[in-house]
Amino acid sequence: MANCVGRRVGCAGFALVAVVGVLAAGPGHAVAEPGAGMPPGLVAAIERDLGVDVGEYSRWSESTQRVAGVEVGDDAADSAVPVDGGDRFVTDAGYACSWAFNAVDAEGNSAALTAGHCDAATEDHPPSTAEGRTFEATPAMKTGAQVGVFEKSVMDGVRDYAIVRIADGKRDSFRNNMVRTPDGAIPITGVGIPAVGEPVCKYGSTTGFTCGIILAVDQPDPHRPPIRFTHTALSLPGDSGGALFSGTLAMGIVSRGGYTDDPYQFPTDKPDPVHTAPLPPPLDQIGKRFLAGDGRPAFERLAPLVDAIMRAYPQLTMIAQSVADVLAENPGFQIRFG
Repeated sequence: MANCVGRRVGCAGFALVAVVGVLAAGPGHAVAEPGAGMPPGLVAAIERDLGVDVGEYSRWSESTQRVAGVEVGDDAADSAVPVDGGDRFVTDAGYACSWAFNAVDAEGNSAALTAGHCDAATEDHPPSTAEGRTFEATPAMKTGAQVGVFEKSVMDGVRDYAIVRIADGKRDSFRNNMVRTPDGAIPITGVGIPAVGEPVCKYGSTTGFTCGIILAVDQPDPHRPPIRFTHTALSLPGDSGGALFSGTLAMGIVSRGGYTDDPYQFPTDKPDPVHTAPLPPPLDQIGKRFLAGDGRPAFERLAPLVDAIMRAYPQLTMIAQSVADVLAENPGFQIRFG
């Protein structure tokens, strides 16, 4: 497999998880129209990248999950806190990545998921035991206030995920079940099991919303959830660690991407580190604006072309860590559903 996409999209995760805690709709809940409450940006991405309307997308996602035995809920928690899945953060090593999903660890502490390769300690041999720190990313890509520390980081050539323990003063910011959008946020109501042919959408801090389909799953044990999966939702530098979802179910964490001779074979090597190579002027200024999000609308406009290319050449694939696998590997760890 080639380098992690743009050297910031990362490496993908794996194994399998029984679906966890999907919120069920209670009696007397009104039946919403398909796509009701979805941000316009997500609606546009679905129609642009998948070629279907929102109603068909919802039925497609739900029917795939029901085949997998997942109950799809429709409840959502109201939340006005500022840190959602897809938001950007930086590390004390200078890496820029995206959050995936907000969570609670086994001890009940506020936590969040991202990609394991975002933690520089995973590059050490043997891995460092020092706690890496995460910080808010300012609009100028400066380091802001500390958000938390990497509690557990895995980047072993198969799995690629990290659990970040949120600092006391930032807990309220992560007590929500939302994924960021350009014009709002959507609620996560459960965790799905990746299945071939399922539609997925991604939100990352660089390319924003892109959608695609799952091409293959890595499920070495049929009694456990898939560890990772390949998909065609475009991801680029800065999207590493971002959120992949189907409908309102958490599916994956943005990891590796690139060219492979066989898109149905998963790499077993570690991804390249996410260092930022120095650029000469004026490319350095363009790069800073790109990472600050100025390029996101352009990439969203290019997404249909990229999606067409990726479908025509399945060797160009993205890999995601399965969220269900993370939960199976970490008993007591939970994604926030409400």
